[in-house]
Order: sequence, then C-alpha cells, then structure tokens
Amino acid sequence: RWPNKLGRIPVLLLSLAGAAFDYTLLALSNVLWMLYLGRIISGITGATGAVAASVVADSTAVSERTAWFGRLGAAFGAGLIAGPAIGGLAGDISPHLPFVIAAILNACTFLMVFFIFKPAVQTEEKPAEQKQESAGISFITLLKPL
Repeated sequence: RWPNKLGRIPVLLLSLAGAAFDYTLLALSNVLWMLYLGRIISGITGATGAVAASVVADSTAVSERTAWFGRLGAAFGAGLIAGPAIGGLAGDISPHLPFVIAAILNACTFLMVFFIFKPAVQTEEKPAEQKQESAGISFITLLKPL
C-alpha cells in the first residue's frame, strides 16, 4: 500500500537503501545485537521484489509486459544461482566479504535507480462507480458455478 501512496520509485529506493544498510551492518558487526538490528532493518525494508514487479507493470506497455516480467524473473533466478556461489567464494577470503559485496551491489542499484530510472507516467484512474461495478460483476461471475 505504501507504493500506491508514495509512488513506486521512492519505496524501491527505501527498500534498496535498507538492504544496503543491512548488509553494511552485517559486514561491520562484531556483536550479536548488530546482526539482529541488521536483520530487523532488512525485514522492515525488504519489499524490493514486489516493488520492482510493480515498477515493471507500471512502466511497460501491455504488449511488452510479459517479456519484461520474464526478464525480471530471469534476473532473480540468476541472482539466486550466482549469489551463493559468489558469497561462498568471497567467504573463503573473509567471512565479512560476502556482506560487503552485497552492500556494494545494493548501493550501486540504489544509485542506478535514483539517477537513471525515469518514473512511469500514470494512466487515468477509473471512476469509483466503474470500479465498484466491475468488482460486483467479478464476484457474481465467481458464484455462477455454484
């Protein structure tokens, strides 16, 4: 709901900044409470995937949306494969290095979104009567098989 009120880009930036701060805390932590604090921050600001999907939906034409969601899914999949591999190799060098790398990647993504990404032009909202009418029709359609 925050992305609807504040806009998608500010919420995405907040989420990326929270992740960068979380990984920085994890990299610098030497006591357990810092690890807990980092994970709490990550939990509060951890909506990056959902907000990124909302940004893709808002900023692409309907005809291109499927391709862009495919690219988004491929990027998440590549991250799920490459992340543990890079983290494992970096962890051999130092137990803090995987968190440093993650913090740097999140900070770079934050900067790219902040400086490069252009917010989507919002389309007109439907009138309230039209929204209620279409919702009622959908509900009745669901009840027809019963």
